Amino acid sequence: MALLTNPANAVAAPPKACIVAPLPEAPNWSYSNVDSADPTGRFVAGGGYPADAVDFNRFSGLWDNGQLREVAIPGTHQMINDVNSSGTAVGQSNVPDTFELMTPWVIVDGRTTALPGMASGTATGINERGDIVGHGHGDAVIWKAGSTWPQKLERPPGAEHAGAADIDDDGTVLGWFDRAGKPGVVVWRPDGRIVELASPLGPSSFVGASRLRDGWVAGTAVEALTGTAVRWNLADGTATTYPHLGFAADVNGSGWIVGQQADRPYLAVYVTDNGEMLLPGLVTPATVTEVKGMSDDGRRLAGHATGKDGNVHAVRWTCE
Repeated sequence: MALLTNPANAVAAPPKACIVAPLPEAPNWSYSNVDSADPTGRFVAGGGYPADAVDFNRFSGLWDNGQLREVAIPGTHQMINDVNSSGTAVGQSNVPDTFELMTPWVIVDGRTTALPGMASGTATGINERGDIVGHGHGDAVIWKAGSTWPQKLERPPGAEHAGAADIDDDGTVLGWFDRAGKPGVVVWRPDGRIVELASPLGPSSFVGASRLRDGWVAGTAVEALTGTAVRWNLADGTATTYPHLGFAADVNGSGWIVGQQADRPYLAVYVTDNGEMLLPGLVTPATVTEVKGMSDDGRRLAGHATGKDGNVHAVRWTCE
């Protein structure tokens, strides 16, 4: 299925093939996975688990051009939700005993510090100028670059809760809300407009969103417990569905998406203007592959795949 590429964001011809390689792991890791990647593909964020992992304790890390740097994040369930091309990352973790969210975290030069103004919450996205978004206590928030305190984003009319998922370089924020128990996707424009993204499957379905890049949104629509990958174009309001993909995990500025098959085996699929490409795994036949981030030029993808030991391991795909 060909995509309608925005010429202003187009790059060179889409890749025709990708090769996979494992990312290095620390000696005390038994398996690992990827949380996110920066728009250049230089930085990949994720972490690993020891063989005797308990209470979901995780060792977090950033790969810089394939070289691992471990990152200490307090608590359990540690996640690095996003990273920009400067290597600044944002994330979350939980209190070990209660599993409540701790403060949201920002990671600069490998050092983890709490974002101010929120005792419990998460930071989910960061753009190139350093604006950070997240949520806590039922509200989406933004820490604008250079500020020291978060600002609440207005909820859509009638929404009981809202949260932020990502932020574009122009300041557009992607997020979610629920109204009367039904989830939806919302975009906060820099001029203050609040835009709800409708489900292409109709009013009986609901939608969720993963990532935002240069006006393209990757996500999913769910009807009767079945997910369908969706890509929205904020420029014209259109939505494209990919029924055999359960969700779209990421999108680049050309509108190319990465997602995962809806049915077993759960394999990663890369969709460009050349059509669809099933990504290779670490073993043949592949059993599980998942992409969590892609570069703007579409040449670097990052995620995880099942290895020969049966465990999942962080990987990077290089595409030409």
